[in-house]
Amino acid sequence: MEKNKSKLQSTLKMTPNGLKSSHPWSFKVYFRTGIYGWRGSQLAAKRLKEALREINKVNKQEALLAAEGAIFLMSRLWPALEHIDTSSGSLGNAVGNIIEKLLPILINAPASLLVRQYWLDILWEILQADGVGYVADIAQYWGELAGYPEEASRRADVFASLVKVAWQRDESIVHYDVAYLSALYFAERFDEVLDAIKKDPRPSWQTREFGARVLVLTDPDKAIAYAENTRDIINTNQVSISCFCEEALIKTCQINEAYIRYAIPANNANTYLNWFNKIKKKYKTIKTDQEILSDLIAANIVEPGKWFATANKLKCFDLALELIKANPADPKTLNRAAKNRLDKEPNYSLNVAMSSLYWMTQGFGYEISNCDVHDALSVIKQSAKELGLWRVTKQQLEKMVETDTMAFISKTISASLG
Repeated sequence: MEKNKSKLQSTLKMTPNGLKSSHPWSFKVYFRTGIYGWRGSQLAAKRLKEALREINKVNKQEALLAAEGAIFLMSRLWPALEHIDTSSGSLGNAVGNIIEKLLPILINAPASLLVRQYWLDILWEILQADGVGYVADIAQYWGELAGYPEEASRRADVFASLVKVAWQRDESIVHYDVAYLSALYFAERFDEVLDAIKKDPRPSWQTREFGARVLVLTDPDKAIAYAENTRDIINTNQVSISCFCEEALIKTCQINEAYIRYAIPANNANTYLNWFNKIKKKYKTIKTDQEILSDLIAANIVEPGKWFATANKLKCFDLALELIKANPADPKTLNRAAKNRLDKEPNYSLNVAMSSLYWMTQGFGYEISNCDVHDALSVIKQSAKELGLWRVTKQQLEKMVETDTMAFISKTISASLG
């Protein structure tokens, strides 16, 4: 194979100092070894998005080059990000989102068998060198990355003896077992997938998922039960199991059942609005916006007030007001919403601003200052006077002062009323 690699005309080359690319990728300068320090999470996340945009732009014209750009970026993640504090999880999420978008570029690229073989060799080196699992999904998609069933089958055979011996000795074998099963599945050696999983002394959803994929081809209900029986295993990815089960039900036209059982746990997202949008995208034919949002709130996953911004964005104003009437919400968020709706919905703005001020007097909010109090009062005065409600509103503000737990807020309110 070494003789053939020189004919690949690849932009990538493995060297003792790491992977090199002959293409002048702009993102290269932002992903050098040790370039980010302990507090570099936010900047790194920004650079990752820029790198993805660059690769996506190339992908529109040269899919093969874009795929090699994806590989090149993956090879530089761990060396560049190694020293960043990852305790908050934000960087891990950012990298995970990028990998999720890079893998389809690699999988869908129109590469020859020879190119695929070369890429797999490089990807395995990247996977082995990864210190924290940034690119762990390479193993999960090993079969798809092989691109050709015959290559996937060959790669499975390469891993077979190593995996089986490790399992017999009850030894941990990171990545190899997942890549092995992925390759077997893509090669459509389904019976071997099921037989192999039975021998795994440390079953996990990562390995059992391939068994579930095999079962769903002929018996979706059995596959769902098989997946559900994995939930009790320690460190199991509960969201991934829910996603699998939801997809199985949707594909068999059991959309109502899918919604009831899995819509909320399967579509968890990084923001509440994105959580809602993911569910809506799948179930808009059977559920209204208000129904979906009400179900999310009723699930009692987070404090109800945290859904205010989503309700406000969807113009579910009655629901939004109901949420913040009895539940604390971020005053800064409430102030922005009140100000933005002042011209079109003065009554709504008045109620939102009053709630903002009330929750500030009760000690809610992060780093609340006089500016936040003035923002709320400004909207309250404008909307109340426009609606002819200033006298009543002024009385409500005076009562609010009496229950204030934050001295500086009552002084600001009193000064504005005087």
